[in-house]
Amino acid sequence: MSSTTSDDCGPAPAEAIYPDLTTAFTAIQEHAKANGYAFYRHDRKPNRAVFRCDRAGKYDSKGKNPNTDPSKQRSSSGSKKCGCKMGVELRLDHISGNWSLKVLEATHNHPRSADPKVHPAHRIAALAPHIHTVICALGRAGLSTRQIVSTLQKEFPEALLTPKDVSNIVQKAKLKDREDKKTST
Repeated sequence: MSSTTSDDCGPAPAEAIYPDLTTAFTAIQEHAKANGYAFYRHDRKPNRAVFRCDRAGKYDSKGKNPNTDPSKQRSSSGSKKCGCKMGVELRLDHISGNWSLKVLEATHNHPRSADPKVHPAHRIAALAPHIHTVICALGRAGLSTRQIVSTLQKEFPEALLTPKDVSNIVQKAKLKDREDKKTST
């Protein structure tokens, strides 16, 4: 459990027991939000789920041409990934039906975030259900991400979503629609 520590970044959530996986994830994500980071689901099996700091991993330059002249490269297209190893595991106890939280790595290698809005997980979680429904409906109607973002800025200026957030929400809704269609046939 060793890693470069950052005094600024928040601690890992305390080991605990939860009645279900949804409650557990909500609790650890709220803890992360209060401490300047966010979790994402790294791995999920029927009896176990692993969540890591959203700054885990390394930037993948796949699809980028290394021979492109720097003057023609997009600016501000970097990644926030820095190889953070912080993570937790939730395991199902078959006897009680509860999920127990175990900290796999307690420390971060980066400072805490100044604002929770820098994490997509927190922006999307703060989204009102009716706005989420509007985004999905506009996506199903065939509007482009740019058109949806423009509509949101006019109708719901309090929604602090990036175009990528909107694209992800629309893609997830379309995937769910396809899965629902498969199961209904």
